[in-house]
Amino acid sequence: MPSNLRKIENLALLSSQMRTCLQAGLTASKALETASNRGFSESLRRGLRQAASETRNGATLSKSFKSTQKNLPSFTIPFIQAGEISGQSTEAFEYLAGLCDKLIPLMRIVRQLWVIPVSIMLFGAIFRVAIMIYFGAMADAIGLILDTLVAC
Repeated sequence: MPSNLRKIENLALLSSQMRTCLQAGLTASKALETASNRGFSESLRRGLRQAASETRNGATLSKSFKSTQKNLPSFTIPFIQAGEISGQSTEAFEYLAGLCDKLIPLMRIVRQLWVIPVSIMLFGAIFRVAIMIYFGAMADAIGLILDTLVAC
């Protein structure tokens, strides 16, 4: 199963392609077929081909997208459905493409945020071990001196 970032990237590319195809006057099934020939994973391409087939057989675009559900974010189908109901599918795909273009950089930043806390924790653990070794050696030396003094 693709990561959330990969799903958003897939949706950005797919939305952009669908918007362009629909603006050019292609039918939804032809737009899906065209999109399925682009640089997506094999499972998403399969899902898009199945969606194209379902759309050709009379299914709505939002219902046909259920076969791609595991490769795209969960909010994809409600957006497409809203576009169908309002008669503005092209605008829905345009909005989705714009939304994804804004989300991708934020998701990349959030994905990299874990590096700083982990680095601080790792540095702290190494520093703690170094202090324990240093003071442990010093304590051993003091103990040895005290043992020597007591023995005398």
